[in-house]
Amino acid sequence: MGNWVILVAGCSYLANPRDNGYPEVLTNRLGPEINNIASSAAGNHYISKEVIDNAIQHADEIEYVFVLWSGIMRVDVPVGQNVRDQLSLDYSFSMPGTNRFWFHSGGLKNNFSPNRLLDKVIRLSYYEHFANNDYLTNESNYHIRTAELVLQALNIPYDFGSIYDYYQPSNTESSCGVSTKSEEDLDFNFSIKSHPYEYCAEHGLLDCDGFHPTKEGLEQWLNSVKLKIDK
Repeated sequence: MGNWVILVAGCSYLANPRDNGYPEVLTNRLGPEINNIASSAAGNHYISKEVIDNAIQHADEIEYVFVLWSGIMRVDVPVGQNVRDQLSLDYSFSMPGTNRFWFHSGGLKNNFSPNRLLDKVIRLSYYEHFANNDYLTNESNYHIRTAELVLQALNIPYDFGSIYDYYQPSNTESSCGVSTKSEEDLDFNFSIKSHPYEYCAEHGLLDCDGFHPTKEGLEQWLNSVKLKIDK
């Protein structure tokens, strides 16, 4: 495990896309003893499963978990290493996990995988979404609540938030998705009520892509929220 005691999980908002300097921001705010398993384009299935696996394997060592949940419309496909080797593709939205390999859709607007089989698996999830608008909201609800229950059972302190407001349409809607259910109808409860996307958009601190925070934006947002590790 090494010397880390804080687990950080999420998507590209914490994974340092294009060398935005996010690791320095996280270290300054959370401390140096971090294991950051965030993965660009990841959805909530990946985040939940990897948080759970790490928490169970290192329950006696982890002192705190910080999660920024990702887009509701993002789909993750887990495969074994042998299957990953047989697919033999170069796909940037992928990540090795604790005992599996993950492929991420990144959201509905993306072109998905160059591998026809993997592309079809991802698209089938979206076909189900179009047939049942609650499908992906229910999936995220399940994954977030499951991670929450495991951390509570292991008595590991945590803070949960999301990169954007699930309940308000915004520039993230076409890719990341808006919840089809009200906050009262979902089973999880975020301790972090502020969202870095809306915060940075309001303060002119979004990067040139109009989606990710600048280094200064992420830093200002993180410093504006109260966390369970704060003295």
